[in-house]
Amino acid sequence: MSLGLLDMLMDKCATSFHKQIGTRDFMQVLIVILNNKQMQQEIQKKIVYLIQKWGLRFEKQNNKECPLFFEVYSALKKSGVQFPPPPANVQQPAPSKPSQSSSSSGASS
Repeated sequence: MSLGLLDMLMDKCATSFHKQIGTRDFMQVLIVILNNKQMQQEIQKKIVYLIQKWGLRFEKQNNKECPLFFEVYSALKKSGVQFPPPPANVQQPAPSKPSQSSSSSGASS
């Protein structure tokens, strides 16, 4: 449940929160849990999912403020950690401009 909340916060919050999560200490804790053979597989799968999601999300922005997300993802991938197929669309961190809905999908009101 905590990992789900963390996932939601990473989606909703801005760079200041991302910087708090993207620390070497926090990412190391995730790696330790991931490498713990006695940890539940469900938790390990969620951590793999989050590391991949954040790695891809911050790679696309070439983010200098939170580089560890992509660095950890790349290092784990190179070390043989199996990641699921990447999602088609990866949410980018804190939008820099408001999104314009030029093509509405039937919801006019």
